Amino acid sequence: MNWLKSLWTTLVRKTSTVAEEVTEVLVEEDDSSVAEIFEGICKQAGLGGKFLEGLSATEKFVEWYEGDADEESIRASLAEFKTTDPAINAKMTSIGKF
Repeated sequence: MNWLKSLWTTLVRKTSTVAEEVTEVLVEEDDSSVAEIFEGICKQAGLGGKFLEGLSATEKFVEWYEGDADEESIRASLAEFKTTDPAINAKMTSIGKF
Protein backbone atom coordinates (compact mmCIF):
# COMPACT_ATOMS: atom_id res chain seq x y z
CA MET A 1 0.00 0.00 0.00
CA ASN A 2 2.88 2.33 0.77
CA TRP A 3 4.38 1.97 -2.71
CA LEU A 4 1.02 2.77 -4.27
CA LYS A 5 0.75 6.02 -2.31
CA SER A 6 4.32 6.91 -3.26
CA LEU A 7 3.59 6.27 -6.94
CA TRP A 8 0.41 8.35 -6.77
CA THR A 9 2.22 11.28 -5.12
CA THR A 10 4.94 11.20 -7.77
CA LEU A 11 2.40 11.20 -10.60
CA VAL A 12 0.45 14.07 -9.09
CA ARG A 13 3.59 16.19 -8.74
CA LYS A 14 4.61 15.62 -12.34
CA THR A 15 1.14 16.39 -13.64
CA SER A 16 0.75 19.60 -11.66
CA THR A 17 4.16 20.87 -12.78
CA VAL A 18 3.30 20.32 -16.43
CA ALA A 19 -0.01 22.14 -16.05
CA GLU A 20 1.71 25.21 -14.59
CA GLU A 21 4.23 25.35 -17.44
CA VAL A 22 1.51 25.18 -20.07
CA THR A 23 -0.45 27.97 -18.40
CA GLU A 24 2.58 30.26 -18.35
CA VAL A 25 3.22 29.78 -22.06
CA LEU A 26 -0.39 30.53 -22.97
CA VAL A 27 -0.37 33.76 -20.96
CA GLU A 28 2.81 34.92 -22.68
CA GLU A 29 1.31 34.26 -26.13
CA ASP A 30 -1.85 36.21 -25.23
CA ASP A 31 0.20 39.18 -24.01
CA SER A 32 2.25 39.32 -27.18
CA SER A 33 -0.81 39.10 -29.42
CA VAL A 34 -2.58 41.82 -27.38
CA ALA A 35 0.50 44.00 -27.75
CA GLU A 36 0.69 43.40 -31.51
CA ILE A 37 -3.00 44.18 -32.02
CA PHE A 38 -2.79 47.32 -29.85
CA GLU A 39 0.27 48.58 -31.72
CA GLY A 40 -1.40 47.89 -35.07
CA ILE A 41 -4.48 49.88 -34.07
CA CYS A 42 -2.35 52.77 -32.84
CA LYS A 43 -0.24 52.84 -36.00
CA GLN A 44 -3.38 52.84 -38.16
CA ALA A 45 -4.56 55.88 -36.18
CA GLY A 46 -1.25 57.70 -36.67
CA LEU A 47 0.27 57.10 -33.25
CA GLY A 48 3.87 56.04 -33.75
CA GLY A 49 7.09 55.55 -31.85
CA LYS A 50 6.83 58.49 -29.46
CA PHE A 51 3.48 57.26 -28.26
CA LEU A 52 4.21 53.53 -28.18
CA GLU A 53 7.79 53.63 -26.92
CA GLY A 54 8.18 57.07 -25.35
CA LEU A 55 5.07 56.79 -23.20
CA SER A 56 5.38 53.00 -22.81
CA ALA A 57 1.80 52.81 -24.01
CA THR A 58 2.05 49.19 -25.15
CA GLU A 59 3.41 47.95 -21.83
CA LYS A 60 0.83 49.95 -19.89
CA PHE A 61 -1.98 48.65 -22.07
CA VAL A 62 -0.91 45.01 -21.75
CA GLU A 63 -0.70 45.34 -17.95
CA TRP A 64 -4.08 47.08 -17.79
CA TYR A 65 -6.05 45.04 -20.35
CA GLU A 66 -7.95 41.95 -19.20
CA GLY A 67 -10.09 41.10 -22.23
CA ASP A 68 -9.93 38.85 -25.25
CA ALA A 69 -7.00 39.05 -27.64
CA ASP A 70 -9.01 40.20 -30.66
CA GLU A 71 -9.13 43.54 -32.44
CA GLU A 72 -12.79 44.26 -31.73
CA SER A 73 -12.41 43.81 -27.96
CA ILE A 74 -9.22 45.85 -27.83
CA ARG A 75 -10.77 48.71 -29.83
CA ALA A 76 -13.77 48.71 -27.50
CA SER A 77 -11.50 49.10 -24.46
CA LEU A 78 -9.44 52.05 -25.77
CA ALA A 79 -11.86 54.76 -24.60
CA GLU A 80 -11.52 53.51 -21.04
CA PHE A 81 -7.77 52.87 -21.33
CA LYS A 82 -6.93 56.42 -22.36
CA THR A 83 -8.32 57.70 -19.05
CA THR A 84 -5.68 55.75 -17.10
CA ASP A 85 -2.81 58.12 -17.93
CA PRO A 86 -2.96 61.88 -18.67
CA ALA A 87 -0.21 61.81 -21.33
CA ILE A 88 -1.77 58.85 -23.12
CA ASN A 89 -5.17 60.52 -22.90
CA ALA A 90 -3.81 63.71 -24.47
CA LYS A 91 -2.25 61.87 -27.40
CA MET A 92 -5.24 59.61 -28.04
CA THR A 93 -7.67 62.49 -27.76
CA SER A 94 -5.67 64.64 -30.18
CA ILE A 95 -6.01 61.93 -32.81
CA GLY A 96 -9.77 61.84 -32.24
CA LYS A 97 -10.39 58.29 -33.46
CA PHE A 98 -10.64 56.61 -30.08
